[in-house]
Amino acid sequence: MQVMETVNDRARAALISLRRSIVPGERFPDWTVTSPSGHLIGMITETPYGGPRYRLKTAVRAQTVAAWVAAGWITLGAEEQLPEYEGSRPGLRWEPERVGRRLVLTEAGREVTGLRPIEW
Repeated sequence: MQVMETVNDRARAALISLRRSIVPGERFPDWTVTSPSGHLIGMITETPYGGPRYRLKTAVRAQTVAAWVAAGWITLGAEEQLPEYEGSRPGLRWEPERVGRRLVLTEAGREVTGLRPIEW
């Protein structure tokens, strides 16, 4: 018997995949930028040590990000000016007037991804 994969399952897999793609010295993406068509959402990550300060990590489908928000795994802030970032994909290049949203991984999102807060 074949089990159908749900939207939530695909969204969970995408969030886990994004988490696993983070290399030492990178942070979980903390900014999002929407493509002009609205179909893709760019994930901007901060690299506090060496290299460009902010860079485009990857792009995911807008409906995937909507599923993350609906599941309570992330929250998105109000639109504001984006910091300058490096890297681009069609429609996701940094431009001075571009706006984005801050992305915050919630406790539920941390649990799903296995990302634990740093203990001081």
